[in-house]
Amino acid sequence: MSLQDKLKKNKKLSVRKLIGAASIKDCCLMNYSGEKTAFLILTPSNLSILPDNEVVGKIKRLTAIHEEIGTADYICINSTQSYDQNKHFIRNLESSERNQKLRELDQQDLRFLDDIQIKMATSREFMAAFHFSPRDSMEHVEMVLNKAVQIFKNNSFATRIASKNDLKRCLAINLEQDIYEDTSQDFDGENHLKVLEMKK
Repeated sequence: MSLQDKLKKNKKLSVRKLIGAASIKDCCLMNYSGEKTAFLILTPSNLSILPDNEVVGKIKRLTAIHEEIGTADYICINSTQSYDQNKHFIRNLESSERNQKLRELDQQDLRFLDDIQIKMATSREFMAAFHFSPRDSMEHVEMVLNKAVQIFKNNSFATRIASKNDLKRCLAINLEQDIYEDTSQDFDGENHLKVLEMKK
């Protein structure tokens, strides 16, 4: 194995080892012991426009769903990137800037990022995570997920099974990759690796 192959292998596994993810297969995040975690994506309702009795009804239906589908973990994640680090950088830049015009441009940048963040403030995604043992087949996983989707839909919750691309996008947002690329990377540095291979 060449040095470049070893570096390539280490780059592929570093973040995966950190979060315990061996790979993504279809709708499952696989860990190193073979356990699978499959996800449903729940589209949130805008509760601020619903009457109180409808909100109470949704909570009761969600409780009934939870009892019917069994054990699942519920996760609320950002479905868009955070701009806090960018804003912090621009604030530091503005405070060290001597030129008044450049300070004004920095302030415009901050207002622009604030506007984006306000527009995306409700960009949350809710997921239900189901855990399966290494013995469970993919057919069993799909059967459980399809049944859970049907239960959610019967109770007026928009739900779908998370695809491989959905999982990659969620991981990219939370691991701070660029989610605006045309294709998601399967591992950190994949795009740079292609450039290195082309230079050979």
